[in-house]
Amino acid sequence: MRCLRVLIGCLCLLLCLSIAIPPIVSPTASSPASADQSIDTAVATGPADQSIDTAVATGPADQSIDTAVANETAAIDTAVANQTAAIDPTAGPTDPPRTDDTDVHASTHDRENIEQSMQINRTPERVGAFTVELQYALPDQVTRLSATMPSAASVVSTSGFESTDDREYAWDETTESPSITYRLPSNRTTRQEGPIAADGRLELAETADWAIVRPIGPGLSWAWTGNTARVGVDRSRSFDGPGATGESIVFLGEHTEHTRTAHEQTIRLIVPDDAELAADPDAILDQIAFASDALRVGDRDSEVFVVAAPTEGVPWAVRGLQAGDADMWVGDDERLEDPSNVWLHEYVHTRQGFESTADTQWFIEGGASYYAARLTLEAGDIRFEGFQRELARGEAAAYEEAVLAEPETWTPGAQYRKGALVAGELDRQLRIESEGSASIDRVFSALNARSEPVTADSFRAAVDDAGGSESVTAHDRYVSTRAVPSMWDRTEHDTTFGSLPARIEARQPATIGVGGPYRTTTASLSQTPIRLVTGESIALEIPVENYGGTAGEYTVDFAVNDSIRASDAGTLDPGERTVAAFEHTFDSPGRYPVVAGDSRFVVSVEPPAPLSVGSIAVNRSTVGPNESVEVVASVENTASIPGRGEFSIAVDGTERDSRTVHLDRGANETIVVTESFDEPGTHTVTIGDQSVTIEVTDGGTGDAVGIDGTVPGFTSGVAIVALLLSILIASRRSR
Repeated sequence: MRCLRVLIGCLCLLLCLSIAIPPIVSPTASSPASADQSIDTAVATGPADQSIDTAVATGPADQSIDTAVANETAAIDTAVANQTAAIDPTAGPTDPPRTDDTDVHASTHDRENIEQSMQINRTPERVGAFTVELQYALPDQVTRLSATMPSAASVVSTSGFESTDDREYAWDETTESPSITYRLPSNRTTRQEGPIAADGRLELAETADWAIVRPIGPGLSWAWTGNTARVGVDRSRSFDGPGATGESIVFLGEHTEHTRTAHEQTIRLIVPDDAELAADPDAILDQIAFASDALRVGDRDSEVFVVAAPTEGVPWAVRGLQAGDADMWVGDDERLEDPSNVWLHEYVHTRQGFESTADTQWFIEGGASYYAARLTLEAGDIRFEGFQRELARGEAAAYEEAVLAEPETWTPGAQYRKGALVAGELDRQLRIESEGSASIDRVFSALNARSEPVTADSFRAAVDDAGGSESVTAHDRYVSTRAVPSMWDRTEHDTTFGSLPARIEARQPATIGVGGPYRTTTASLSQTPIRLVTGESIALEIPVENYGGTAGEYTVDFAVNDSIRASDAGTLDPGERTVAAFEHTFDSPGRYPVVAGDSRFVVSVEPPAPLSVGSIAVNRSTVGPNESVEVVASVENTASIPGRGEFSIAVDGTERDSRTVHLDRGANETIVVTESFDEPGTHTVTIGDQSVTIEVTDGGTGDAVGIDGTVPGFTSGVAIVALLLSILIASRRSR
C-alpha cells in the first residue's frame, strides 16, 4: 500500500513537471510563423484590389454633341518634383477641345482614383436651366485638383474650390470633400435640313414637366505623389427626383422604363409620362432587337439608351438624335411602318463605330437611311413599294449636281437621299457580282474594323474586297461623280435580294485564356489592359457563324502591335459555325494592342515579381551521424502579379542544388530538402537567403520533431505519464 502511495505521489510530481516544460521547437534563422500557421499551409494573399479580374471603370458620359470629344481621362506622363500630373479634357459647346493621347485606363488594382459624383437637378422655377452639383472624394496621394468649367456654365457655389481664372477653379488642398455647383442651359438649338429635320430648332429641351439634356462636366487636371501608379477619375450620376441616364443623354422627369436584352445588348426604352407613343413599346423593342441581330457588322454596344421624346408643343429641329456611343432620342410620334424609320435610323448610327473623312461622310447618313429602309422591309413592317419609293427619292433633280465624295457640292438632304440610293445600289452590285455571297454589310463591317479614319481609298478597297471590279466601278461612278443610279424594280429585287446573302459574323470570345509556368486562368475583354508577365501566353477562340442564306467566305486575322501574326480563313455554309483559335506568347515587357477579328484589347506585359524565402524550418534539430533531416523552406508571392525566384541550396557553404519557383499572385510553395551528415558537429543548410543549423551528435538517435515544432504524436510530458501509468498497472498486477 505504501508503495502505491509513493507511486501516486511521483506520478503527480512528474505530471506537474511535464506541464511546466515547453515543447521542443526547431531553431530557424528567420522569424517563426505564428502558432496557427503551419509552414506548408500559411498563405499571404495580395491586396483585394489587385485582382487581374477587376474591370476598369468605363469612360465618362458627359461630352459635347458639337465637338464629339470623348470625355476620357487623359494623362501626362511627366513627373515633376516626384509628382505625376494628369489632364481630363471635357469640351463644352463652344470650347476648343484639348486632346492628349495618353491612355490612363489602368485596372483599378493599379491605383486609387478620384471619385466624382454628379447630381443633376431640375430647377422648376428656372425652366430652361438645370443644376449640376459635383462632389469629389480625393485619395490621400492627390496633391492638386483644378477644374475648368464649361463656357456655358454659371457657377452657383463652391466648397473647397477657389476661383483662379475666368473659368478655372482650384482645390484648396484642405477640404476633404470639395464641391462645385453650377447651372447649364437645358435648351440646345441647331439648324437641320433633310429628311430627319423637323420644323423647330431644338435638339435638347426642357419643359415645366421634363427635360432631355446632356450634362457637361468640367475639364479636370490633377497631380499626385508617387511614380508607381496612375490616378484616374471614377464618375457616377444621380438625380434629385425621377430621372434616367445613358452614357450621354439624360432624361429628367416622371417616366416608365421598358427593357429588352437580345444579342448581347440591353435596350432601355424610356417613355416619359407626357409622351404619346405612336407605336407600342414592345413593338419598338422588337424592331430594335431585330436590327441588332440583322446588323452583324461589329461594334455592338452592351447597352442602348433610347428616350421617346414628347413632341406635343416642342419645336424640335430633328425627328431623332443619336449621341455618344449608343444613346438616342426619337420623337414619340414616329411610326415603325415607315421606310424612313427614325427608330432604326438612329439605331444604325449606334453601330457606326468608324470615323469618316470628308469624302466618306456621305455614308454616315446615307448608310443609316438605307439600312433603316432595308431593315424595316426585312422585318416585314413595310412593302417593297414603300422601300422602292423611299430610295427613289435619291433620283430627284435637286440632287443631280451633288457629288457624294465632295460635301461642298451637296444640296440640302443630298447625303440622306442620294446617299441612301447609292448605298442600296452598291449593296445590289455586291450581291450580283458575288452571286449572293457578299453584301454591303461586309463593307460596313470592314469599316468598323478600322482603327484609322475611313478614307475614300479605304472605302473603295473594302468594296473591292467584298465584290470585285464591277462593284468598284459602281462605287467610282456614283460616289465620285454626279451620276445617279436608277432604283431597281420588284423583279430585280426578288432576283438579287430574294435569298439572304452570306452573313459572316466573328463574335467576341467570352474569355481569354492566360497560361504559362505561373498559372492557368482566364481574363475578360472588359479588363483594360490584361496584365501578364514575360513568358505568359494568351489563347482565344473566336466563334464564326454564317447566319445568311448562301455559302460565304470568312477571314479572321490576329494582330499584335499592328502586325498580323496569324489568320484563319474558310467557307461556311448557311447556318454553319466554326471557331478561329489563336495563341501568342509575350516574351518582352511592353504594352501590346491586340486585334482578333472585331475584338480589340490591350495586353500589358511586365517582368515577374521577385520571390524570396519567407521562413525555414527542420523536422529535427539534433540527429545522429547519417540520420536524415528534412529541411523545409516556405516561398510566397505577396505581389499583385505572378512571380519567379531562383533559390540555391547549400550545405555548410557549398552549393548542392537549386530550385526555380513560379508562383501566381497570393500563392505559396514549399521547398523540401532531405540531408544527412557523416561527421558530428554543427552543420548549416541554406535555401535562398535563409539558413538553419542542425546538431549532429556522436551517437544515438536525435530528437525527431514535427514540422510545427512538436514531437510527432506525443509531448514529452505525455510520454512520461504514459510510462508511469504502465509501471503502476504492472505493479498492481504483480500483487
